[in-house]
Amino acid sequence: MISSSAPSYHGVMLKLKKYKYLEVIMTTTTILGIVTMVIWILVSTELSKNSKKDSDQKENSRRKLIVLMFAGIVLTIAVVISLFQKL
Repeated sequence: MISSSAPSYHGVMLKLKKYKYLEVIMTTTTILGIVTMVIWILVSTELSKNSKKDSDQKENSRRKLIVLMFAGIVLTIAVVISLFQKL
C-alpha cells in the first residue's frame, strides 16, 4: 500500500535534476575560481619582476599586465556573481 505522503516520481526527478544542476554550477565555479587565482598569481609575478628593462620590454610588460588585470577583474566578478546565485 502506498502512503499519501510518499513523494511522486515527478517530484523526485525534479529534485534530482536540481541537485545535478547545482553540481554543475559548483564545478563551474570551482574551475572559474582556480583560473582566477592563477591569473592573479601571474599579475603578481609580473609586478614583482625586475624593473631593469629597456623601454620596449617595459611597454610589452605593461600591455601584458593590463590584459592580465582585465581578465582577473572579469573572472573575479563572474565568480562573485556565481557564488551569490548559490545563496
